[in-house]
Amino acid sequence: EMCIRDRAGAEEYKQGEAAFKAKDWNGAISAFEAAVSKNADLFASYYYLGWAYKSVSNPGKSAGSFAKFLDKAPADNSAAEMVKAATREAGTGYARAKEYPKASPFLGKAAAANSSDAEVQFFLGLAQLQTGDDPAAEKTFSKVIQLQPNLDRAYYYSGLIAFKAERWDVAKGHVSKYLELKPDGPFAADCQAMLEDITAQQAPQEEKEVQEVQ
Repeated sequence: EMCIRDRAGAEEYKQGEAAFKAKDWNGAISAFEAAVSKNADLFASYYYLGWAYKSVSNPGKSAGSFAKFLDKAPADNSAAEMVKAATREAGTGYARAKEYPKASPFLGKAAAANSSDAEVQFFLGLAQLQTGDDPAAEKTFSKVIQLQPNLDRAYYYSGLIAFKAERWDVAKGHVSKYLELKPDGPFAADCQAMLEDITAQQAPQEEKEVQEVQ
């Protein structure tokens, strides 16, 4: 636990700790925000703010708090586990808030630290896709599918990337798998539309092949 040397903000920090332990998230947010406004060196406040904002479903504020903690955390290993957790939470929080450019560097570090974290890999793939790096996103979603074979959204995004690249057979396989897993899912209509387009694209080629055989 962080040692508070400067009295400025110490009382608010203690109030924040008590509220956090009691799972009074709004009380913790108020107290820790007051603590850092009086003393920005109370950097552990940002860590607890990150978890508190996550608990009240505010991913953008949560990610921003974890990012501030990482900016101020010591470079030695004294807070290594907190740094590891904050890196993951900053990345996934920014991704949930659809702030993909901010999410990417944190997700990259978190994925490098734990390549078997399917949720981090999924959000990394999404961030790569949203920032225009389709080849990297495709590799990442492939890894997600290996880690979590029933994660329907990974098949949708993999299929979408292949569809955009006009790799019809690959796209067909992925979107068909999505529909198998989630026939009434939010991307089902998109997948059906892609399958229809793929069929239309493949029909002339199949007809040509038949004619060549004859």
